[in-house]
Amino acid sequence: MFKNVNKQNHYNTMIESLKQNFISDFDNQNIINKKNHDFSISDSDRELKINSESSKKQENLNYAKISMFLSNFFFSLSAINIKIINNHKPNYNYNLFSAIRFFVIFFLSYRLLIFKEIKIETIYKVKNWKWFILRTCSNHFALLTFTLSLLYVRMSTAACVYMVFPIFTNILSIFLLNEKFSLKYLFACLICFCGCITFSMSERNSISDSNQDSNENRNLDFKIFLGIFFSVLDGFFSSILIISSKFLVKEMNSIQANMFIGFYLSIACFFMSLFNFKNFINDLFDLTFIFYSIINGLVVYGAFHFLNEGAENADLSKTSYISYTQVIFNILFGFLFFGEYFYFIDFLGFVMIIGTNIYLTFFAKSD
Repeated sequence: MFKNVNKQNHYNTMIESLKQNFISDFDNQNIINKKNHDFSISDSDRELKINSESSKKQENLNYAKISMFLSNFFFSLSAINIKIINNHKPNYNYNLFSAIRFFVIFFLSYRLLIFKEIKIETIYKVKNWKWFILRTCSNHFALLTFTLSLLYVRMSTAACVYMVFPIFTNILSIFLLNEKFSLKYLFACLICFCGCITFSMSERNSISDSNQDSNENRNLDFKIFLGIFFSVLDGFFSSILIISSKFLVKEMNSIQANMFIGFYLSIACFFMSLFNFKNFINDLFDLTFIFYSIINGLVVYGAFHFLNEGAENADLSKTSYISYTQVIFNILFGFLFFGEYFYFIDFLGFVMIIGTNIYLTFFAKSD
């Protein structure tokens, strides 16, 4: 009897052990299947994430290209405005003009911060003071040298020579911003710059065709030299401006940077304008001059706003070539509004510049 009972217990124990083993194997298989499923989902999510990041990167690059395009359009409008002021009053108080312009930039930036409900940080939170000072000074000197260049050469020539700045920017951004070197963008800048050279070659003819006496013709070379010299300086200061903007976006948004720079430059330029007090009083009551100065502040604000947007959303080396479109705008505006000459050699430069821009924008693969 006890023997049968022991056999029965032993049999039950075996059944229970088999049952537990079966359940354990089943659970282990489920765990394995679950892990395989999770691993499959993980791979899928990883691929989606990579595609999403790639798509976002491409969207940022496209937005940066559009921003740079709009920036150059506004810079060309600024050139028209400055050319009109130079014709209206050649000896105006430039510092007063700048003070009004920068005050407009400050006011618009301040109102935009209020509208977007963005907290206005104190200037003392700036850590990269070196780059903030360079950004402020280069802003002023870039506009100053561009204004001076328009006194001596055509809008198209001033814009062409100024286009040395993307080359400066490409080279400096590699060393200062640790951006990836891309040979095709450097070649694009070089091709466009060669196209720009063709415009300066026709500058002598454009001035010689004007009705000038012999004394004025003797000063022709010196005027062209001054115009090109100021344009090169404009390009250098513009490259410093763009790179310093790239550093500042790490600490503050572009709107706030424009507000601070507009505020301090408007005060500095106002006090400098007082040194030529006679012109200061004369220009202060010239409503046409004040109107043009305000308009210039509006268009320059638009130019710097989109310039900063482009710098924030993509590497400078991938968008700097778009700056050459400013040449196209200046050629067309100079021809339409000021009757500036346009030669066949200018057309060759036009084709080189616009062709490079179209190719890189629509056909070349992005890195």
